[in-house]
Amino acid sequence: MEVLALDCRAGRFATKSLYCRIRTHFRSRLMVLLIALALGSHSVSAKDPKDPKDTFSEYDIKAAYLINFVRYIEWPDTSFEREDSPFILGVLGKNPFGEALAHLAAEQKDGNRAIEVRISDNVDELKTSHLVFICAASEGDVASGLRVFEGKSVLTVGEQKGFLEKAGVINFLIVDTRVKFEINLKAARKQELKISAQLLKVAAKVIK
Repeated sequence: MEVLALDCRAGRFATKSLYCRIRTHFRSRLMVLLIALALGSHSVSAKDPKDPKDTFSEYDIKAAYLINFVRYIEWPDTSFEREDSPFILGVLGKNPFGEALAHLAAEQKDGNRAIEVRISDNVDELKTSHLVFICAASEGDVASGLRVFEGKSVLTVGEQKGFLEKAGVINFLIVDTRVKFEINLKAARKQELKISAQLLKVAAKVIK
């Protein structure tokens, strides 16, 4: 399992200062995206290959959505051992986000909780997560992976057709090059997750 943490001292560019400047610029652009999505600008387009300049990739946008989900969904207090226990955001499969998710997680907190990103191909290593993103390219059956989190207050997020019908809570989809999401409210209630009205309002589809 990989735990993502960012440190300018780990830079591989010619100089540490150059590495940090590049990352600071990248992080600033991601924060703009995060704020836009938080304000309800959910029609942000994925990168257009005809005009790639200053655009966000599909997974930049999905990373920003994942962080916003943390802000607009309430977990039971029993999901955490202590008030300052970290919020664990798991990624099942190979990391499709590059550094985007780690950058955004490092800048945000869920109340007093830091957001820790963990990546693994083994679903058992992510059992203690509060949110798990199941990559489309992850190995194994999605339904089997989802069964691991049954009866737990875990927000499961996917990007596969039929994900909600398999009891996933949120699923990403691309509509006319735009990243959108749909919500299975019934599954959320079963996991004891409270989704805010603001998030439900901007969803492309809600299954009640």
